Amino acid sequence: MVSHKKWYTIRQGLFYIFAVSSGAKPAKEFENESGLPMMWLTCLFLRQFSRLLVQIQQKACILTIILIIAFHFPVQAQPQTKYEREFRVHSDKVPSNAKHFINSLSGVSRVRWYQEQGYMTLSFEAKFNLASKRYSIEFNKEGAIEDVEKETDIKALNDTTRQMLLRALGSLFSNFRIQKSQIQWVADVEAQRQLILEGRSNLPFTQNFELIVTASDRNQRANFEVLINSSGNILSSRKIVARLTDTLEY
Repeated sequence: MVSHKKWYTIRQGLFYIFAVSSGAKPAKEFENESGLPMMWLTCLFLRQFSRLLVQIQQKACILTIILIIAFHFPVQAQPQTKYEREFRVHSDKVPSNAKHFINSLSGVSRVRWYQEQGYMTLSFEAKFNLASKRYSIEFNKEGAIEDVEKETDIKALNDTTRQMLLRALGSLFSNFRIQKSQIQWVADVEAQRQLILEGRSNLPFTQNFELIVTASDRNQRANFEVLINSSGNILSSRKIVARLTDTLEY
């Protein structure tokens, strides 16, 4: 902390430098007013000013160290909360372009449409079977594809991928149980069609893994939805507060 006396000395020194350099006041007057030689005034100012610079540099160094630690050792984020209500809807409530995409997939059977209402979101989801695999496709309220998810058994994944996912979950929870695992694809319409029908695509796409796990939260068991990318980085972790499904059949 810079004392009042030091600030006064620095202020007077700056005033002295500007006044003398501009010719507004002769240097001899400063000597008469202070009773000190002009050289002493200059040295005193420079000493106090140099101390101030040292203090500023020290604080800047401390701030730099704090920022480095913050970026290299980030605090683990707490899971967010996912509010969701899911219920069956008739196909005539679904955007036409969403239905058109589903109809373009040959071999699809048992298509069931759902509407999902989140805290501030609304979307539609088509669930169906294809080649003994269960798929779900999420569309926004305009009918554009948001992502495709294919249910998979985590034990069916290769060992490298499986261990990567377990390490990521272990960084969030000390004790957990995987209830459901899905491969998620994010891509444009044509790439999604290829991925669903052929399991591969020559077009760009992003592959993630969505896992529903049961883990402890404040000494209570709860369900969490965790999204992990193909590099093992956690993209999101959300506690599922409500996931209500109306089983009414159409």
